[in-house]
Amino acid sequence: MNKRIVEVAPKSSMGKALSYLAGQWPKLLIFLDHPELQLDTNLVENDIRPFVVGR
Repeated sequence: MNKRIVEVAPKSSMGKALSYLAGQWPKLLIFLDHPELQLDTNLVENDIRPFVVGR
């Protein structure tokens, strides 16, 4: 990934995407160290849906 960042113009869409990915990479790795963590919030959203729909 670092090699690709150097090859791409930083102001291009791909450069911005790779830069964002590089900044988020440590957070993404947490899921590899802790497989019990959910990658989404679907369970929580389903739990609160009855309260939100009733507004």
